[in-house]
Amino acid sequence: MKYLYFKKLSVVLTLLVLLTACGKGCQKSSTPGKEGDALSFIPAQYNILFGLRLKKLTPIPLFTVLTQDAPSEIQQLFSDIETAFIGLNIRGGNTPPSGLVVVTGNFDEKKLLSLLESQKEPNSEIKKETVEGKTLYISPKDPNIGVVFLNSQLVAWGQVSALKNALSLASKKEANIRSNKDLMDLFNKQEDKKILWGAGLIPQTPPPSTSDAPAPLQGVKSFSLSMDYDKELSLEITANTQDGTQAQNLANLANSYKTIFSTSLAAQQPSWAQVIQNAKIENQNQALSLSLKLNEEVLKQMATLIAERKKQNKPESAVAPAPTIK
Repeated sequence: MKYLYFKKLSVVLTLLVLLTACGKGCQKSSTPGKEGDALSFIPAQYNILFGLRLKKLTPIPLFTVLTQDAPSEIQQLFSDIETAFIGLNIRGGNTPPSGLVVVTGNFDEKKLLSLLESQKEPNSEIKKETVEGKTLYISPKDPNIGVVFLNSQLVAWGQVSALKNALSLASKKEANIRSNKDLMDLFNKQEDKKILWGAGLIPQTPPPSTSDAPAPLQGVKSFSLSMDYDKELSLEITANTQDGTQAQNLANLANSYKTIFSTSLAAQQPSWAQVIQNAKIENQNQALSLSLKLNEEVLKQMATLIAERKKQNKPESAVAPAPTIK
């Protein structure tokens, strides 16, 4: 059901924003060199593609709180990463989702292996496989997650099955995500100098009659988004619909939620209520655009809340998980 598709996608987006790191700006898909090489490992059938930058995340109070307890090895890994490409294949229905992350930078395989070693149980060994001439290391925390040191400038991690597929297509020089014209046209229209930019195609499968998906969501065929930070965090999302009527219905739904949430938060969280109230929702014929800005006050409140919860809860592993979708 398309509603479940959007629920899965929202979880994935949250993980990507909070847990995936990258740095220096990446180029368009025609770029030669290691940035272009990264895309050659993402399969053509993937329907979602994001780019991320670490160095533009570091000034954000929320990011500082999330990473301040990370071990020195993780901090070093952050500084080694330049760019990241996140490919996802989320089709809904009975099709199992998959995804992987390919990062560029300057990496030392021994350091990465040492990081994995620090996560394993005492007296155990890191499992590994050889796939297309590359060593696939299996996560000691989750046998379904792996890491591949492609070369000193490229590292990939994600679901083991997705990594094997990616290594196979790269070795055989089969079609990669660059050949997905509809997706790449959307992706390349985004401003790649922001913190986050990306696009996705929504499978157009007819929902079951019992679907609980709001009718307007059923008309969305693709989306694009970007996020940036300059004293405030700005998020822009565009949903492309099949016709103007569906776009208007989606705008009506978004405005309804805007009114409900801003009103319910007005008494207890006035700053949050103001953020939602100031959100801009525009109907652009066959597209709906949503822009939202989080000011420093709200970002600091989020950072404080997370810091307090981290103190109350048992510390979790500092290693950011790969984009596993359940």
